[in-house]
Amino acid sequence: MLHVRLVELVMLAGEGESEARKRILLDKAQNILSQLQGALRVEDAISQSLFYLYDYCYVLLQRGEDVDLKNVLEIVVTLRKTFDELLRTIR
Repeated sequence: MLHVRLVELVMLAGEGESEARKRILLDKAQNILSQLQGALRVEDAISQSLFYLYDYCYVLLQRGEDVDLKNVLEIVVTLRKTFDELLRTIR
């Protein structure tokens, strides 16, 4: 659910909002990334890599350029699809 909301916020921020509104949306997206990082148990290479990937997205959102938002969307959508696929195989 957090990945879905993260995608929504980044997409809204990229839709030509005013700079103030865009920053609010990006701050909310960064808060979600912080929550995702905090929920990780960094005990292996996979979770550590995921932690760094979230951190990279956080930095891109801080910069807030259109190309950065596009990159974040690509990463988060790919992660969401991957997690969905994992859930389907587990069930």
